[in-house]
Amino acid sequence: MLAFVLIVGFPVLLAVGFGGFYAVSYALGRGAQFLDRAGWFLYMAFLGVPLTAVMLAVSSQGLSAEIGLVRPEIGGLGSGGSLAASIAIGLVSGLAVFYNELFLTRAFHRWTQRRAGVIRKAIEGNLQQFAQRQQKQGMTMIFIVSIGIVFAEELIWRGYLLHFLVEHFGLSTAVAVLVSAISFGLNHYYFGLRNIVFKTFLGVVWALLYLATGSLLTVFVSHMTFETLALKGMR
Repeated sequence: MLAFVLIVGFPVLLAVGFGGFYAVSYALGRGAQFLDRAGWFLYMAFLGVPLTAVMLAVSSQGLSAEIGLVRPEIGGLGSGGSLAASIAIGLVSGLAVFYNELFLTRAFHRWTQRRAGVIRKAIEGNLQQFAQRQQKQGMTMIFIVSIGIVFAEELIWRGYLLHFLVEHFGLSTAVAVLVSAISFGLNHYYFGLRNIVFKTFLGVVWALLYLATGSLLTVFVSHMTFETLALKGMR
Protein backbone atom coordinates (compact mmCIF):
# COMPACT_ATOMS: atom_id res chain seq x y z
CA MET A 1 0.00 0.00 0.00
CA LEU A 2 2.92 2.38 0.67
CA ALA A 3 4.04 2.12 -2.94
CA PHE A 4 0.51 2.93 -4.14
CA VAL A 5 0.28 5.98 -1.88
CA LEU A 6 3.65 7.27 -3.08
CA ILE A 7 2.65 6.76 -6.72
CA VAL A 8 -0.68 8.60 -6.57
CA GLY A 9 0.88 11.25 -4.34
CA PHE A 10 3.86 11.78 -6.63
CA PRO A 11 2.55 15.10 -8.07
CA VAL A 12 2.47 16.45 -4.51
CA LEU A 13 6.01 15.23 -3.89
CA LEU A 14 7.14 17.00 -7.05
CA ALA A 15 5.43 20.24 -6.04
CA VAL A 16 6.94 20.21 -2.56
CA GLY A 17 10.37 19.06 -3.73
CA PHE A 18 10.81 21.46 -6.61
CA GLY A 19 9.17 24.25 -4.63
CA GLY A 20 11.70 23.76 -1.87
CA PHE A 21 14.62 23.78 -4.28
CA TYR A 22 13.28 26.91 -5.98
CA ALA A 23 13.02 28.65 -2.62
CA VAL A 24 16.58 27.68 -1.66
CA SER A 25 17.94 28.62 -5.09
CA TYR A 26 16.38 32.07 -4.98
CA ALA A 27 17.43 32.57 -1.35
CA LEU A 28 21.01 31.94 -2.43
CA GLY A 29 20.63 34.48 -5.22
CA ARG A 30 21.00 31.92 -7.99
CA GLY A 31 17.45 32.17 -9.34
CA ALA A 32 16.44 29.37 -11.67
CA GLN A 33 19.99 28.72 -12.92
CA PHE A 34 20.57 25.83 -10.54
CA LEU A 35 17.33 24.12 -11.50
CA ASP A 36 18.07 24.64 -15.18
CA ARG A 37 21.09 22.40 -14.69
CA ALA A 38 19.71 20.02 -12.09
CA GLY A 39 16.03 19.70 -13.06
CA TRP A 40 16.31 16.32 -14.79
CA PHE A 41 18.44 14.90 -11.98
CA LEU A 42 16.08 16.21 -9.31
CA TYR A 43 13.13 14.60 -11.08
CA MET A 44 15.00 11.30 -11.21
CA ALA A 45 15.81 11.62 -7.50
CA PHE A 46 12.17 12.30 -6.61
CA LEU A 47 11.07 9.46 -8.89
CA GLY A 48 13.37 7.21 -6.90
CA VAL A 49 11.03 7.49 -3.91
CA PRO A 50 8.04 5.59 -5.40
CA LEU A 51 10.43 3.46 -7.46
CA THR A 52 12.19 2.22 -4.33
CA ALA A 53 8.85 1.38 -2.71
CA VAL A 54 7.76 -0.47 -5.85
CA MET A 55 11.00 -2.45 -6.08
CA LEU A 56 10.72 -3.46 -2.42
CA ALA A 57 7.12 -4.59 -2.96
CA VAL A 58 8.06 -6.51 -6.11
CA SER A 59 10.98 -8.19 -4.37
CA SER A 60 9.07 -9.16 -1.24
CA GLN A 61 6.00 -10.42 -3.12
CA GLY A 62 7.74 -11.98 -6.11
CA LEU A 63 5.82 -9.91 -8.66
CA SER A 64 8.37 -9.71 -11.48
CA ALA A 65 6.25 -11.60 -14.01
CA GLU A 66 3.01 -9.93 -12.87
CA ILE A 67 4.37 -6.44 -13.59
CA GLY A 68 5.86 -7.18 -16.99
CA LEU A 69 9.50 -7.92 -16.21
CA VAL A 70 9.44 -10.83 -18.67
CA ARG A 71 10.12 -11.46 -22.34
CA PRO A 72 7.19 -10.48 -24.59
CA GLU A 73 4.87 -13.13 -26.02
CA ILE A 74 2.99 -12.21 -29.18
CA GLY A 75 0.73 -14.83 -30.73
CA GLY A 76 2.61 -17.85 -32.05
CA LEU A 77 5.76 -15.98 -33.02
CA GLY A 78 7.98 -17.75 -30.55
CA SER A 79 10.57 -16.17 -28.30
CA GLY A 80 12.78 -14.56 -30.96
CA GLY A 81 9.91 -13.47 -33.17
CA SER A 82 8.02 -11.96 -30.24
CA LEU A 83 11.13 -10.04 -29.17
CA ALA A 84 11.69 -8.62 -32.66
CA ALA A 85 8.01 -7.81 -33.13
CA SER A 86 7.84 -6.18 -29.72
CA ILE A 87 10.75 -3.88 -30.52
CA ALA A 88 9.33 -3.04 -33.95
CA ILE A 89 5.91 -2.24 -32.48
CA GLY A 90 7.58 -0.08 -29.86
CA LEU A 91 9.50 1.90 -32.46
CA VAL A 92 6.52 2.42 -34.75
CA SER A 93 4.14 3.32 -31.93
CA GLY A 94 6.69 5.71 -30.44
CA LEU A 95 6.99 7.53 -33.75
CA ALA A 96 3.22 7.59 -34.17
CA VAL A 97 2.42 9.05 -30.75
CA PHE A 98 5.23 11.61 -31.02
CA TYR A 99 4.09 13.04 -34.35
CA ASN A 100 0.47 12.87 -33.25
CA GLU A 101 1.31 14.94 -30.17
CA LEU A 102 3.46 17.31 -32.24
CA PHE A 103 0.56 17.96 -34.62
CA LEU A 104 -1.92 18.50 -31.78
CA THR A 105 0.54 20.70 -29.89
CA ARG A 106 0.85 23.05 -32.85
CA ALA A 107 -2.94 23.12 -33.26
CA PHE A 108 -3.41 23.90 -29.55
CA HIS A 109 -0.70 26.56 -29.71
CA ARG A 110 -2.49 28.38 -32.55
CA TRP A 111 -5.74 28.18 -30.59
CA THR A 112 -4.25 29.43 -27.31
CA GLN A 113 -2.59 32.41 -29.00
CA ARG A 114 -6.07 33.89 -29.35
CA ARG A 115 -6.84 33.45 -25.64
CA ALA A 116 -6.13 35.63 -22.61
CA GLY A 117 -2.72 35.30 -20.97
CA VAL A 118 -3.95 33.45 -17.87
CA ILE A 119 -5.88 30.90 -19.93
CA ARG A 120 -2.94 30.45 -22.29
CA LYS A 121 -0.58 29.93 -19.34
CA ALA A 122 -2.86 27.34 -17.75
CA ILE A 123 -3.15 25.38 -20.99
CA GLU A 124 0.45 25.59 -22.20
CA GLY A 125 2.22 25.66 -18.84
CA ASN A 126 6.00 26.10 -18.85
CA LEU A 127 6.88 23.74 -21.67
CA GLN A 128 8.30 26.36 -24.04
CA GLN A 129 10.48 27.95 -21.37
CA PHE A 130 11.62 24.53 -20.21
CA ALA A 131 12.63 23.53 -23.74
CA GLN A 132 14.54 26.77 -24.25
CA ARG A 133 16.48 26.29 -21.01
CA GLN A 134 17.38 22.70 -21.86
CA GLN A 135 19.07 23.83 -25.07
CA LYS A 136 21.91 25.04 -22.87
CA GLN A 137 22.39 21.67 -21.19
CA GLY A 138 24.45 18.65 -22.16
CA MET A 139 21.94 16.59 -24.14
CA THR A 140 24.02 13.40 -23.92
CA MET A 141 23.77 13.36 -20.13
CA ILE A 142 20.08 14.25 -20.26
CA PHE A 143 19.52 11.36 -22.68
CA ILE A 144 21.26 8.93 -20.32
CA VAL A 145 19.17 10.15 -17.40
CA SER A 146 16.05 9.86 -19.57
CA ILE A 147 16.67 6.15 -20.06
CA GLY A 148 16.44 5.65 -16.31
CA ILE A 149 13.40 7.89 -16.04
CA VAL A 150 11.53 6.10 -18.81
CA PHE A 151 12.27 2.68 -17.33
CA ALA A 152 11.15 3.83 -13.87
CA GLU A 153 7.94 5.42 -15.16
CA GLU A 154 6.97 2.33 -17.13
CA LEU A 155 7.73 0.03 -14.22
CA ILE A 156 5.70 2.20 -11.84
CA TRP A 157 2.67 3.32 -13.87
CA ARG A 158 2.27 0.53 -16.43
CA GLY A 159 3.70 -2.42 -14.51
CA TYR A 160 3.04 -2.05 -10.80
CA LEU A 161 0.10 0.37 -10.64
CA LEU A 162 -2.02 -1.52 -13.18
CA HIS A 163 -1.44 -4.77 -11.30
CA PHE A 164 -2.17 -3.17 -7.92
CA LEU A 165 -5.42 -1.54 -9.06
CA VAL A 166 -6.76 -4.81 -10.44
CA GLU A 167 -5.55 -7.14 -7.70
CA HIS A 168 -6.04 -4.99 -4.59
CA PHE A 169 -9.00 -2.79 -5.53
CA GLY A 170 -10.73 -5.23 -7.85
CA LEU A 171 -11.00 -2.71 -10.66
CA SER A 172 -11.71 -3.90 -14.17
CA THR A 173 -8.78 -3.75 -16.56
CA ALA A 174 -10.38 -0.87 -18.48
CA VAL A 175 -10.89 1.23 -15.35
CA ALA A 176 -7.39 0.41 -14.09
CA VAL A 177 -5.91 1.55 -17.42
CA LEU A 178 -7.78 4.86 -17.18
CA VAL A 179 -6.84 5.46 -13.53
CA SER A 180 -3.17 4.68 -14.10
CA ALA A 181 -3.14 6.90 -17.21
CA ILE A 182 -4.68 9.83 -15.33
CA SER A 183 -2.17 9.37 -12.51
CA PHE A 184 0.64 9.43 -15.07
CA GLY A 185 -0.79 12.48 -16.82
CA LEU A 186 -1.06 14.48 -13.59
CA ASN A 187 2.71 14.22 -13.11
CA HIS A 188 3.11 16.60 -16.04
CA TYR A 189 1.04 19.46 -14.59
CA TYR A 190 4.08 21.75 -14.75
CA PHE A 191 3.69 21.73 -18.53
CA GLY A 192 0.03 22.81 -18.42
CA LEU A 193 -3.41 21.30 -18.92
CA ARG A 194 -2.59 20.42 -22.51
CA ASN A 195 0.21 18.12 -21.46
CA ILE A 196 -1.84 16.52 -18.70
CA VAL A 197 -4.35 15.52 -21.39
CA PHE A 198 -1.67 14.42 -23.85
CA LYS A 199 0.24 12.36 -21.29
CA THR A 200 -2.98 10.77 -20.03
CA PHE A 201 -3.65 9.68 -23.61
CA LEU A 202 -0.11 8.30 -23.86
CA GLY A 203 -0.68 6.47 -20.58
CA VAL A 204 -3.68 4.72 -22.13
CA VAL A 205 -1.78 3.83 -25.31
CA TRP A 206 1.22 2.45 -23.46
CA ALA A 207 -0.96 0.52 -21.01
CA LEU A 208 -2.74 -1.15 -23.93
CA LEU A 209 0.59 -2.01 -25.55
CA TYR A 210 1.77 -3.49 -22.28
CA LEU A 211 -1.37 -5.57 -21.86
CA ALA A 212 -1.14 -6.78 -25.46
CA THR A 213 2.40 -8.14 -25.05
CA GLY A 214 2.55 -8.89 -21.31
CA SER A 215 5.98 -7.26 -21.20
CA LEU A 216 7.28 -3.79 -20.41
CA LEU A 217 9.78 -4.03 -23.26
CA THR A 218 7.39 -2.77 -25.94
CA VAL A 219 6.26 0.23 -23.94
CA PHE A 220 9.82 1.02 -22.89
CA VAL A 221 10.92 1.10 -26.54
CA SER A 222 7.86 3.17 -27.49
CA HIS A 223 8.33 5.62 -24.62
CA MET A 224 12.08 5.90 -25.26
CA THR A 225 11.48 6.55 -28.96
CA PHE A 226 9.05 9.31 -28.03
CA GLU A 227 11.49 10.76 -25.49
CA THR A 228 14.42 10.69 -27.93
CA LEU A 229 12.48 12.61 -30.54
CA ALA A 230 11.28 15.11 -27.91
CA LEU A 231 14.84 15.69 -26.72
CA LYS A 232 16.03 16.11 -30.28
CA GLY A 233 13.38 18.79 -30.73
CA MET A 234 14.82 20.74 -27.79
CA ARG A 235 18.22 21.14 -29.44
